[in-house]
Amino acid sequence: MKHSSGAVRVEAETLNGQGVIRVQDDGPGIPTEMLDHVFDRFYRGENRMSAPGFGLGLSIAKTLVESMGGTITIESQPEQGSTVSVILQLADKFSTI
Repeated sequence: MKHSSGAVRVEAETLNGQGVIRVQDDGPGIPTEMLDHVFDRFYRGENRMSAPGFGLGLSIAKTLVESMGGTITIESQPEQGSTVSVILQLADKFSTI
């Protein structure tokens, strides 16, 4: 894993006709001042020179989720890990599952 060396948990549930997916890790977390930028294209944080990648992953995820009418958010605490949540409206035939 590129940004976490600890456990990663994935949860999914339905809530009020919406699908909610949460991905949580036990990694180093993201400093508060960086959270506002994690969905920006090409943003790579403080390790931008040593970390692999181009800073596009969360930007692409946000574009895809929002194009489907959903939302994506991230919460993080330094030294406690991060949680990315995706909320999507379920199609009518699935909303009773």
